Amino acid sequence: MPRIARHNYISNYFHIMVQGINKEYIFQKDEFKAIYLKNLKNKIIDTDIKLIAYCIMDNHVHMLMFSEVINNISKTMASVNTKYAKFYNKVMNRVGYVFKNRFKSEMIMDRRHLENCIKYIHNNPVKANICKKQSEYIYSSYNDYLKLQIDKKIINLLCDGKIENIGGLLDNKVEYDFIDVKEKIEYESPEIVLKEYKDYEYMNQRGIYIIIRDIKKRCNIEDSEIWKLLNLKRSTFYNILRKYRGNKNGT
Repeated sequence: MPRIARHNYISNYFHIMVQGINKEYIFQKDEFKAIYLKNLKNKIIDTDIKLIAYCIMDNHVHMLMFSEVINNISKTMASVNTKYAKFYNKVMNRVGYVFKNRFKSEMIMDRRHLENCIKYIHNNPVKANICKKQSEYIYSSYNDYLKLQIDKKIINLLCDGKIENIGGLLDNKVEYDFIDVKEKIEYESPEIVLKEYKDYEYMNQRGIYIIIRDIKKRCNIEDSEIWKLLNLKRSTFYNILRKYRGNKNGT
């Protein structure tokens, strides 16, 4: 997969996902999850990055990050994944790539989108039928929210400094679609999906949004790949998402 420069974005919040190559269960052991999380937290100590939320599953990780300098996220993820790959290859007596790619990312559009991303990340173990309650899963940040053990700077970012507002982030009602790993689904080529929409070049914004949503769901590719596929300007792409995202009918 070609590397895409991550700069000049209009938001400083990003939903990040890393995945094991060939969907391998590279975090299957609790020890492995703990090591990845420790490496990540140690790496961001001396940066401006805030880890807003996370969930480490058996073969992938979801993270929500904030940084004033967007390129810091790319550098941090490259460092963390490289260190973990060396560890994993050593203990598993293997060689070669450990991660499918360096990471996937999508920009968070506004506060509502941000709140939904937090709830989505924390709900991953429940959705995967690993546990019945989010609080039962220890390798996510859900219990930090539940126990109000959130960094003060994160509280300022999320709740205008009012910790009592954290309660609104504890349910599992997610109104948005996010990048994900769907174990039993073979993803489709975006070009194949696009063929189902005739004369899409002449569609209005609502129609284009429906196509974007369908490609995201069926192809699991990054935003930058989608706007290039549709020959959209980046600003136009995100304006369409802002206008229609959160409404399942795209209206």
